[in-house]
Order: sequence, then structure tokens, then C-alpha cells
Amino acid sequence: MTSVALLGLLPVAAANPQRLADVHDALGHEGCLNPTIHQLHQEWESLDAGTRADITRLLRPSRADLFDRGPQAAPPPPPLAEDTCWGNDYDNELKNEHFAIQWNDGDISESDAQKLMAWLEDGWRVQVEELGWRDPDGINSYLMPIMIERGNYPSAYTYVENCRGNWLPYIVIQSSSFYDDEWAASMAVHEFNHALQFAYGFATEFWYAEATAIWMETQVYEFRDWTTYIRGYSDNPHIAMSASSQQDQDVFWHMYGMAVWPIYLDEYQGGPDIVRQTWEVAASMSGTYTAGAEDVTTEVGIDFDAAYLDFIARVSVMDFENHDMMPRVAASDTVSSLPAEGESGADAPEGRGQNFIKIKDDLGKGDLKVTVTGEDANWALVLAEVDTESVLRVVTAKGQEGEPTELILTDYGDETVYLIVSPLKDSDTPRDYQWRAELIDADAPDPEDDTEDDNNDDPADEGKNPENGEDPELTTGCGCNSQGAPVGGLLLAGLAVLGRRRR
Repeated sequence: MTSVALLGLLPVAAANPQRLADVHDALGHEGCLNPTIHQLHQEWESLDAGTRADITRLLRPSRADLFDRGPQAAPPPPPLAEDTCWGNDYDNELKNEHFAIQWNDGDISESDAQKLMAWLEDGWRVQVEELGWRDPDGINSYLMPIMIERGNYPSAYTYVENCRGNWLPYIVIQSSSFYDDEWAASMAVHEFNHALQFAYGFATEFWYAEATAIWMETQVYEFRDWTTYIRGYSDNPHIAMSASSQQDQDVFWHMYGMAVWPIYLDEYQGGPDIVRQTWEVAASMSGTYTAGAEDVTTEVGIDFDAAYLDFIARVSVMDFENHDMMPRVAASDTVSSLPAEGESGADAPEGRGQNFIKIKDDLGKGDLKVTVTGEDANWALVLAEVDTESVLRVVTAKGQEGEPTELILTDYGDETVYLIVSPLKDSDTPRDYQWRAELIDADAPDPEDDTEDDNNDDPADEGKNPENGEDPELTTGCGCNSQGAPVGGLLLAGLAVLGRRRR
């Protein structure tokens, strides 16, 4: 970090005690408070003194002011890291070679502090030593402070403070966070990842920080806690990929749920190194919280357009290693008979958000033809044939603004199909579209077979090789009049499929 100006992202709000209510809302949910801290920092001087004092009592009761430590002469760094840059203002301290955990009497126990240290060291071992992320800024000169504050809400945040002209990270944890060891361990490695992210600057869009930290939890532990955050995406897939907000709770949680994107990059685009590399390329980019998913993935050599089509097909059934743990995306519409037609509704997709229209199986036999006309943007369009956990075939197209685009999936009938529509204009403005689905060259459905099987719950090993359990080769088409022909292990216009990684 070279300047505090790098922290200036959002418009400064007018003085508003409502911000205290916003903080209460944020504390009402277990999780990382970084989005809240991030916005408070921008608005701090515009808030009245009473609101600042109330917020400080909620988040840092040991301080007079949340962001102002007061004038201090920082000690010169010792030959080896033996202390934090700012010393210790608390009753107790536990140190090792990387961290200094500080707390007041009665807030946590010594055993809680010992467990926290072990969790942080798990984070260090996996994230720094095994996955190769940069050391936290200043760690060669100072220990990283981990400060426990008395609080009633399980939550934590990571931020930076000036130390001898450098911006060094610190972590603040509410004392009530130790109610559950698995949750607290996940929280510790999540916050430590934020501390590492600061070493790569501020170029990546803000949502990616939370998405990456949730993904990192999957790398360190096998706990299931992280899966609850995926619901932030799966309940509202229409929200823009790049959306971030502290006031809008759906958007707030969507940032965490977008962990599905680094999960996808990890499992289908080259493993965990790819995620780290997106941060490495962002470190050399100019701008503040402006580098989006397309920018950083293109810079690491990924065909973003093809990868994005593959991604939105995969998330239709959460076709990932931890499939069974991940909540399914909400369908915006369900087709129970053909032909059918519809249009975008109240949850029309925003920029690179998605609508998933579920077309049930056994609505007849033949070629499924879908026509989509999207307004005010170009569109990513996908027909994904799926079983309960895997994508079997895909047909894709790029729709032009205001022009009808056809996709044809041959031999429809035995499996569920998702029509996925996503505007490619990077904006949080909802975009409207119309669609029609019909069978061509169709055989009539068997009138005696009225059994519904919405989710194909018994695929009978269809789509899986019974001998080795591997995924089948996916097939693809290119949109208008495409036939979904096999392409020998390639998916989506030449993108190499890297088989699902197994740990």
C-alpha cells in the first residue's frame, strides 16, 4: 500500500445515524465484516461524533475511535519480528513467530487463544507455504496483531493501519466468535486470507475479496460452514457478478456466494494456482477496486468468454467436487409442457447475473429449439442438459441486442435441461428478454407416462463411466441450428476441459 487514498472507493455519505443501524444489521449475521469496515472508513469523517462513538463501542470498545489510534511513535523494527508495530494495549498476549493474539481479561480464555493460534497457523501453512501466497505486508519486521474485542455477535474483520509509512494488516475478532470451533476456525483462515490479499494491492473488484476468502476456507479445512454462504449466490443468481454493497443484504451475501467463481477456476481452469495468479496479475494493475473477473482471468491466459459460458452451465446443478454440500440455484421459471414461452420477471438478470429456466424431462421426444430475444445488451445463452449433479451436454450462443437467437439441443427427452440467460453488459441494471421453447421433429409423449421426475433423482449411472467414475465428455454446439455434436474433450469453442480435481 502506498497511500491511504487507495482506501477511498465509495462516495462519502452525508452524516447519517442510520449507519449505526446498518452496523447492527451487519453484526446480526455471522461472518466477515470487511464490507462494513470498508464503507465505514470512507464515511467516517462525514458521520456525526455520536454515531462514530456508538459504532466504535460496537466494533472496537477498547479504543476511543474505530480508525484513530492517536499519536504514537512507532518503535523501529527489531532484527527479527518480536512484537507488533503498535505494541499491546490489552491485558493478555499470546505470541508465536507470526502472530500476536491480544485480549482483555474475561473476554476469551487462554485455551481459546491457543486454539485461535493453531487455526491461524493452519492458515499460514496452507495459504503461504503450500499455495504460495505472498507473506503479509510487514511480517518480516513485526508480528501481525490479532485483537479480540468484547462483543455479542460472532464476526471479524481485517484491515490495514499505517506503521512507519507502510500499511500493515491486522485482524479484529468479536469475543463471541468462539462459540463453535469449526465456525471460528473457518473465520480465522478466511480473515487471514484477507490479510494476504492486502499484499496484492487494491485493484480487484471488492466482491472478489470475499469470494476468494470463502474459497480459501475450502482449501484449509473440510468443514461445511462455507457452504451456507454459497446461498448468497444460489438464492439470487440474477444479481450482477460484480455487485457489492453493505446496505443491500441480498447483494452483501451475494459477494460471499460468488465463491462459486474461484471454485470454478480452481476445479476447471487449472487448480488453486490459477486463483492465486489472478491476484498476482491484479497487483500490477492500476486503478482501485476496478479490475473485474474478465480482466484478471484474461491476464492469466484464460479465454474468459468461453470460461464464463462453461461456468454458468456448471452452476446450474453445482457441478463441483462438493456438489452435495452446495445449495442449488433458484430457477426463475419452470417449463412443465411444450411449447412454452415467457419473459424476464421481477428478478431479471443484471450484468453477468443469470436466470435459470428449468425445462423438465419427458415433455416429449425430439430436438429442443429455444429462441431468446434479449434487450439492451448482448447475451450469453446456454442450453445445459443435466442429471442431478453433472452437466451432460451444452449448446451455447451469443445473442445480439434485440435480435432473436436460436439454440437447438438434439435428442431431448430423457434429462432435465436448463436455459440460462445472462446479459454481458457489466452493470447492475436489470435486462429484459423473451424466450420460447418448442420441440421440432418431435415424437409425442407417451400419454400413459405421467410420472414427474423433476430432478432426475435416479440417473442410474447415466452420464458416468461405471468402471472408473469419470465424467463423460461434454458436448457442445455454437447456437443457431447447432446439433450438440461431440468434440473430443473440448468444451465451448475450444476451451480445454480440465477434469474435475479430486483431492
